[in-house]
Amino acid sequence: MKIADVFTSKKFIVGLLLISISMALLSLVHRETGTDDAWFAEQSYWFSKNGYVRSNLFDGLNNFGENHLTYHRLHVWQGALMLKMYGWSSYAFKFILLTYFLIFLLAVYGFLKSNKIFTDSSQYVVFYSLSIAYSIMVLLIFTNRPDITVMTFGFLSFAKIYSSLNKQQTLKIIIAGLFAGLAVLTHLNGLVFVVAGGVLLLYAKNYRQFWYFGVTSCVVSLLYFIIIQDMSDVRLYLQQMSRNPALSEDDYSISGSLWKLLSSHKSYFHKGSDASYTLLFVMTFWWQRKRIFANEAARNTFIYFVSIAITLALISPGYKSMYLVYHAPYAFILIALLYKEMFTLSVIRQRAFAVLLCLYFLTQWGEVGFLFNKRTPGMSVMHENVSKSLGIEQGDRIIAPITFVFNEVEKYNIKTFHVYRLRGSRIAKSLEKEFFRLASEDRRKYLILYDYDMEDMHIKDPVKGGRFGNYVYQGKYGPYHGFKHI
Repeated sequence: MKIADVFTSKKFIVGLLLISISMALLSLVHRETGTDDAWFAEQSYWFSKNGYVRSNLFDGLNNFGENHLTYHRLHVWQGALMLKMYGWSSYAFKFILLTYFLIFLLAVYGFLKSNKIFTDSSQYVVFYSLSIAYSIMVLLIFTNRPDITVMTFGFLSFAKIYSSLNKQQTLKIIIAGLFAGLAVLTHLNGLVFVVAGGVLLLYAKNYRQFWYFGVTSCVVSLLYFIIIQDMSDVRLYLQQMSRNPALSEDDYSISGSLWKLLSSHKSYFHKGSDASYTLLFVMTFWWQRKRIFANEAARNTFIYFVSIAITLALISPGYKSMYLVYHAPYAFILIALLYKEMFTLSVIRQRAFAVLLCLYFLTQWGEVGFLFNKRTPGMSVMHENVSKSLGIEQGDRIIAPITFVFNEVEKYNIKTFHVYRLRGSRIAKSLEKEFFRLASEDRRKYLILYDYDMEDMHIKDPVKGGRFGNYVYQGKYGPYHGFKHI
């Protein structure tokens, strides 16, 4: 049997889709509640309670304890709404992203069908197989981060622009600008969709629509600054942006941005699953470049993809591979569109593509499989039990892992070890002595630390009753070490 017959058979393609769906669904069960889940949830909590965002977790860092102005607006506001509707639960926040992902899947189908981009049902199956197998996508659809929301708004913007390129439909362009602006309002990285939309309209010489799109997207984007009330807020915002631990000097200079562009390949080869995604798309493009530029749908999709990739490399902080999810849908559309054509090439290229395709699915499934080992069932119950065992009382000031906010945020004033790590390392070489001194000065009655927090302070095998500054070691409680102030 020829290789083309195997890889283009309906059974093979549907099999990939079913395995991908099964892996993705299984990964949702008791999905890990991590740092991002807790950090953004606390922001939503304070917005819901006070009407503005602050943080106990990072009190003492960038004035976050008083007023946090650099948060991801729409993402946090939606979290606050979910909190009002369903109460305090890590899964309530996670379901926001899952909902957006389902909207995305439906929007893609409607877009591809209405614009007649796919002409064969197998192309839809290939697209959804690639998308649902994609490990970054699977991770983010159930993690309290804004990326899936940004991706969905970006795609909705692209769909409206594409469907009006040849029809000059102003209303669709305005709606496209609205979605691009909402992407920015969700996360400033959403700016990539404002740029990409503008580039696509200029490429199509739709100059009038370009202005409609630009003005609409900018007006909606400017809602980001609705919380800035006066010059003191401006100064605080600039301070929090300039001192953001997630940003570096490269994020504030032209030369730094250019260096990030030249170094952007790092995010595409961060790990095996990233490399398999990159190589599969690059080889598809290279071997089918003539077809891509000859086909209007493929050409416009590719231009949009490249515009996102370049802009993202220039403005995004660090080399986070998770941001690849912004342009992955357009890569998957192109691969699905050209899938059968790949098996009309020479035998050597067919085999090479088949190997890359297999590597893609195996590495993505493998990465998703790692999520099975990061489950955190009963986390809130464990935290409640740890609090009772240590004797923590309502209103006590404590230091604990960021995830301790589930479900203790309303009971205690919780601050993270990370703040003290930053402060202590700046002041003295001995983080151990400095940490316990700072914690005592900050009137933290109990300390709850992970193993790696202890390792950072070079504390090994502490003995119950042991003295550390003004604190006494109480013992191990599940994954945590407990200390009490004397």
